[in-house]
Amino acid sequence: GEAPNGHIVGQRMAGPVIAGLPFYLLLNRSPEVEQFSLVPGGIAAAAWTAGAVLLLFLALRPRLGTGRSLATAAVFAFATPTWSIPANMLWTHPVTQFGLAGAAYAASRRRWWLAGVFLGFGMLARPHLAVVAAVLGLGMAWSKREIRPLVEVAIPTVGALGVLLGWNRWMFGLWSIGGA
Repeated sequence: GEAPNGHIVGQRMAGPVIAGLPFYLLLNRSPEVEQFSLVPGGIAAAAWTAGAVLLLFLALRPRLGTGRSLATAAVFAFATPTWSIPANMLWTHPVTQFGLAGAAYAASRRRWWLAGVFLGFGMLARPHLAVVAAVLGLGMAWSKREIRPLVEVAIPTVGALGVLLGWNRWMFGLWSIGGA
């Protein structure tokens, strides 16, 4: 469609585009528009979704053990729409689930900066994950009675909002975190 700045653009959030870019660079056979294929995007979606399932398993394993964590990850993957929708096409879902699962993994190891990076990546697909980042940072700062978790989660997530603002200005001609 046509953006307010006159560019012809695909109405996609930054996250799925960034997540698909390496796959298109490696697997796209032709730079010609007529030869465009959804196959690299489908492979990217499956890879990011598989990564989310793995990260969820790794987040749960220290508390639930290998068997229960594996069962929980399998339920997440196959008894929910996870494998049938996010792993099928590069929507916002695989990026969001990867960001959330990665944040759970990092938080389970008290690596707040890494949790912020994962949430920031997820916010490029769904900006409202900023609420999750705020709850995580504020909640851990309050419960631990120290500011460090809040700062470490906030820096990468605020940076991601800046990236999203820049992306939307470049792609759509709007200063917005809402995206397409």
